[in-house]
Amino acid sequence: MTEQVINCRTPGKVILHGEHAVVYGKSAVALSVDLDTTVSIRLSKTSNKVRLNVDNFNDSIEWSTDELTQIQLITDKQHVNKVLEFNDNLSEIVSKLIPNASLPPNVCNSYKAFLFLYLAISDSYLSSKRIPLDVTVRTALPIGAGLGSSSSYTVGLTASLFKAFGLPLELPLVSQWAFQIDKLFHGRPSGIDNSICTHG
Repeated sequence: MTEQVINCRTPGKVILHGEHAVVYGKSAVALSVDLDTTVSIRLSKTSNKVRLNVDNFNDSIEWSTDELTQIQLITDKQHVNKVLEFNDNLSEIVSKLIPNASLPPNVCNSYKAFLFLYLAISDSYLSSKRIPLDVTVRTALPIGAGLGSSSSYTVGLTASLFKAFGLPLELPLVSQWAFQIDKLFHGRPSGIDNSICTHG
């Protein structure tokens, strides 16, 4: 058998009360919604490509594993087996791997989010081993409607990558990684979106 398929579905969320207050550390009432994002990963032993297909944007991008091996987000051994904090410097590094700078911002950010998670998780837990993957993402969530489409995307990617990399699927850890990359989409996320999309 040369191919393994991993599927993951993550819900969106809605904040019933306290939508803007959560950014300032206040309480809110939130719950998951019956719309979700599906991430499907095909692992092939015969490929040397990492490919991301985002169906909702009708777009895709790919890299060779050799190309991605040249990039390391974690160079400090203190960060091994830990969640890497996302920052502007790391955003700039992954941006250089997206050749088409004229893509719409939501498409670029989706690619950057994937690259950060793929590279940082493999740097942290797999000694920077780059595993060939064919990833397809679809969502039933409207984008930019406050229903957590970006967090549903990042949680789904994180959980799927953990499974693809053969790592234990610990939901609190998935949520922590998704929170880091939510900074790309929201600047100062409260943590409520990734928590609801992870735990329901």
